[in-house]
Amino acid sequence: MAEPDYLEGDCEELIKPKKLLNPVKGSRNHQDLHRELMMNQKSWSWTSKKMRRNRRTPLSL
Repeated sequence: MAEPDYLEGDCEELIKPKKLLNPVKGSRNHQDLHRELMMNQKSWSWTSKKMRRNRRTPLSL
């Protein structure tokens, strides 16, 4: 296979590729929602651990 000749020099006319941004991840609403979900997950994890620990302790009457 032949090598492309545009690799040899620096051509100003060529359009250089840019990495495309993900519009969902770049969205402020998406970032806020993700942050809120992560905070809720952490608090739910903490609450469920606390509930499990309380179930194991015997009730004192």
